[in-house]
Amino acid sequence: MNVIPGDDELLELNTDYLGRLQYLQRADIPREFTNCSVFRVSLYILRERLLTYIQREFNEFIRRNSLSNSNIPAVRRNIKEHVRTTYPSKANERNKRIDQLHASQISADWRMFAKCYTGSFVMRNAKQEQIEDADPKDLLEILLYCDLFSDELFDAASCVLEHRNRYYGHLDVLLIDSDTMIPITKATQSLIRLI
Repeated sequence: MNVIPGDDELLELNTDYLGRLQYLQRADIPREFTNCSVFRVSLYILRERLLTYIQREFNEFIRRNSLSNSNIPAVRRNIKEHVRTTYPSKANERNKRIDQLHASQISADWRMFAKCYTGSFVMRNAKQEQIEDADPKDLLEILLYCDLFSDELFDAASCVLEHRNRYYGHLDVLLIDSDTMIPITKATQSLIRLI
């Protein structure tokens, strides 16, 4: 059997980490650690599928509406028209940010559409972002902030994103109990089925 260099070190780190968590006096720390690892890997599998799905949907929308770089005002208008208004203050903030883009920053490209619907878009210069390198969070936010994606996708993405923020982005220990893992798994699988 070929062993990838570093496997022993990874196993040693995992063992050391789990040993240090014994103070928590939780019933099944190794299982909870595995749950956390499974969720993180699931997010990146979902990320790859979302990226392909989002690209396909935006390309189809651009084609169906005959959008092109020769009519940037129409591109901007179409991006703004599809900002989901479920969160009015976020929609207003996003529309202001879209209005602030210089014409040279806008294109009839799926990447441009996708970037405008991420949470990061509102916080950073859209020209600096590469959507292909986006965190799963940004791709989930596209489903939340763009009304081209169904309410069913919105609901599933909301649930996965909530868990992602709690058990991936802001986790104090790499543990997820089994009762929590069940809805996380269901939401992630639901989203994968929908796309």
